[in-house]
Amino acid sequence: MSRQIRLLADQGIPLEKNRLPSAISLTRYDSAGGIPKTVDQYDALFVRTVSPVDKTTIPAHPVHLRFIGSATAGVDHVDREWLDENGIGFSYAPGCNGRAVGEYAGTAAVIWSLLTDNILSGLTAGIVGAGSTGTAVAKQFARLGISCKMHDPPREEREAGFKSVPVDDILECDLLSFHTPLIKNGARPTYHWLNGQKLDNRRFRLIINAARGGIINEQALLQARQKGSVENFILDVWENEPLFNDTVAENAFLTTPHIAGYSLQAKQRASEMVTASLCSFFDLPSPRENVTAEAGEPVRPTAAGLQPDLLRTLTGLNPIGEYDREFKSMIGMAPEEKSRTFQKIRTGYPLRHEHSRYRLDPAVVLKYPVLKSLGFHSE
Repeated sequence: MSRQIRLLADQGIPLEKNRLPSAISLTRYDSAGGIPKTVDQYDALFVRTVSPVDKTTIPAHPVHLRFIGSATAGVDHVDREWLDENGIGFSYAPGCNGRAVGEYAGTAAVIWSLLTDNILSGLTAGIVGAGSTGTAVAKQFARLGISCKMHDPPREEREAGFKSVPVDDILECDLLSFHTPLIKNGARPTYHWLNGQKLDNRRFRLIINAARGGIINEQALLQARQKGSVENFILDVWENEPLFNDTVAENAFLTTPHIAGYSLQAKQRASEMVTASLCSFFDLPSPRENVTAEAGEPVRPTAAGLQPDLLRTLTGLNPIGEYDREFKSMIGMAPEEKSRTFQKIRTGYPLRHEHSRYRLDPAVVLKYPVLKSLGFHSE
């Protein structure tokens, strides 16, 4: 193909012009202002979860736009039926952030154990959603001594070798962790999967939602927390996000603004996956050789050395605690200010590195061996 392919891409997606095929002409846009009205002047569009894609955000009956790539693991922000009706190709990046979410869940669980004197080893976790992300979380929990049960009926239907644990067995676990898409209709909806009925007469030590807001009925969760049947919960995603419920946030053990999968390496993987799909769609040469998410120089932290305790060492390496403090500062804000601040915190912080990229002083890992379980490496 000799003509230029005009690509309009969210500036938050890591793309380098010199590593794209020469036939691709790249233009950036700021997602804070929504998808530009001029989008149909381009052949392809790259978005993130902050940009809904449907008939309200894309001009009716686009003529030139032929391909949309979402540099994300989820697709609930995209109206795929509308894309099909308009003959627009689509691709996304399933599994790109599995490792990052696994590290988030594992780190959050360790912080919870340190602050509540709970011992992780010997607990059982019910993992709802056993795709790439749920599997990564289960592997991380296993390294912390937590045994896992996986619940994913659609995967059982697809894969003969996978057995989904029944719901009743999942609800007997000490911990629940959610890693399923938000599905409101159809044979297997996940909207309000965890509701009052499932919470009644149960007892959970910890519940984590790092999937999508709405999978948990937050009012039912709040009532269970107030009754004492749920000891603690950690939320990275929220119903009516970014206009989260203040009372729910006040009662959460940890709060973060939908950043569980936000690592530099996850973003790089997603970018490379959708770029490869773009090239295939337009019959272009493969993307030029890039520094993959697994390569590059290791990270040697200077501020997170041998701290007086594990909690300060861990939170110096992984910014969950900082996100929690910033998030809780939004409680009580007016809706417009809360929405603006939520997005600012979510997208304005530097992307964290995944734990495997770190090289720590051996004395740190020797003193706090759980860091090795969380994926950190020593020199």
